[in-house]
Amino acid sequence: MNFTKFAACTLVVLGCTSSALAQESLLQEAWLSVGAKDSDVSAALGYRMKYIGFEVGFLNNSEFKEDVLKWNVPHNDYTDLGTKRTGSSFGIDLLGFYDINDRFALYAGPGVYAEGRQHVAQSNATGWYYEESDESRVIVAGSAGIHARLSDSVFAGVGYHTIRGVNGKIGVRF
Repeated sequence: MNFTKFAACTLVVLGCTSSALAQESLLQEAWLSVGAKDSDVSAALGYRMKYIGFEVGFLNNSEFKEDVLKWNVPHNDYTDLGTKRTGSSFGIDLLGFYDINDRFALYAGPGVYAEGRQHVAQSNATGWYYEESDESRVIVAGSAGIHARLSDSVFAGVGYHTIRGVNGKIGVRF
């Protein structure tokens, strides 16, 4: 799934959720988060309603910039490279919020992320990479940070995520 499809699907989910659950008495926020971990770029879209929220995120952490062919090496002249990340990590986090006062809110919560991993071999004849076996996995993640209200309708935040790393966010309140 590429990032454009991921972002479009997440925006549709956030829009439907806010439309279906909108009540004037409830605090609601939506945000975009951008960060980095080990020089890999991460992004997430989040939504909060009162004390509960969620964030859908990804980290572009593939160890390969070129394609990995989805079949075994067709000959015996190859180098076994072991298990490598061959795709980005995608997942969702459930967040709990605690309002310190009218301006600041702390958040923390667990998440679940899928990571594409394959056992990879490189052909010594062509230099191409081949998938010898699929070893994808699901990883439990954690997230924590703070939101700071900048105005009645805008806030900023900073946080740390065990998969996506340090991140900054900007969002709207409605």
